[in-house]
This record gives sequence, structure tokens and C-alpha cells, in this order.
Amino acid sequence: MIRIPKKQNPPAEAVTDEASFRSERISENRRMVKDTALDSKGFDREDASEYPNEEKKTTKRKKQEEENKRPAVISAAFRILQSGANSKKMLYDKLLKKEFSKEECRTALEECEALGFLNDRRLLAAQVSYLARKKHYGKSRIRMALLQKFDRRAVEEYFDEALEEIDFSVYAREEAEQYCHRGKAYLVRRLHTLGYTSREIYEALEGIVFEDGSFDDSDET
Repeated sequence: MIRIPKKQNPPAEAVTDEASFRSERISENRRMVKDTALDSKGFDREDASEYPNEEKKTTKRKKQEEENKRPAVISAAFRILQSGANSKKMLYDKLLKKEFSKEECRTALEECEALGFLNDRRLLAAQVSYLARKKHYGKSRIRMALLQKFDRRAVEEYFDEALEEIDFSVYAREEAEQYCHRGKAYLVRRLHTLGYTSREIYEALEGIVFEDGSFDDSDET
């Protein structure tokens, strides 16, 4: 009679090692499958910048870190400037309303100007052009409007320069032709309110024929 030897169970340590090995192999296979799926979408696994979501998270995190290092008044100034162009006076007034101290506001203005975010000369010239060409304002009316948005020193320094390419007679004449049907008295008052001088008004009315058939050829304004 042939005796069949009993099958011996492997030691407990060997079973544990084998289970651990299988678990590691499964985890490795899962990582390979995941990496293959990423590669199939055209991503480079060695370059994190190729992952859009990761890149956005990194950019957002860096931006937040930079803002945390920046003084609160500077961050507030940057947010205000992002909403539109501001003169130094406008930015200063808005920061004061946010309850920053005058010293903090001045520091923010210096920082923004050094970075090129504030340029009163360029902005004032743009404002003069807009008020003259679109609103048909005369010099005195434009000056009044500028003093509400710019400090007096900036207006004194840049105003005359900004007027050099503006021909106010053209816009005064356009007003005269547009409103001549209202009569001479109305037109004189309107041009005066818009900030034109008596001489400019006279030149604008010269040759205008009003609805009543009258013809303005005098210097009475």
C-alpha cells in the first residue's frame, strides 16, 4: 500500500509575504492603468503643467500666496484699478472710503504709480478729448469737470498741453447748427453753459439762419 504524504501548509510568514506581494502587484497594475489612461488623452505624465486642473490650482495658490504677502491697502488699490482707469485723486478718495489711513493711501498711490498703473497725464488728455468731442464742452466747463477727478496740481500741469489738438470752434459750430431751431437766445445760453467764451459763441453763430428767417451777422452775444 502506497502512502501519500500529507500536504503541508506553508508557514504563516510565507502566506503573509505572498498576500503582501499580490497586493503590491495589484496596486502597481492600477497605477499603470491610470497612467495609460492619462497618456491616451495626450498628457505628459512627467510635466505637471500639462494637466489643466493642476495648473489652475497652482496658479490660484500662487496668486493667493502673493496677495497674502501684499499689504491690504495695495490689494484694495489693485482691485479698484482692475475695474477701470482712475486718477490718483480718484484712487485716493476711494481708498479713504474703505477706511485706510491717509498714510496708507499715499503709500498705495506711490506703489501703483511706480508700477505704471497710474498716469494722470495720459488719463487727463483722454478726458479732455472725450469731453470736447463727445460732450461738446468748452474749455471752462472741461476744467471744472477735471477738477472733480484730478487734483489741482495735475490740472494745472497737463491741461494746456491736452488742449493743443482740440479745435473748439468745430464743436461750438456743431452745437449751433444742431440747436439753431430753438432761436438765438437759447443758443447763446446753451453755448455759454457749455463753457464757451463770448468770442467763441459769436464765431459759432456767424452766418447761422434761424427758423424765423433772421440771419446772425452781428457781434452781439
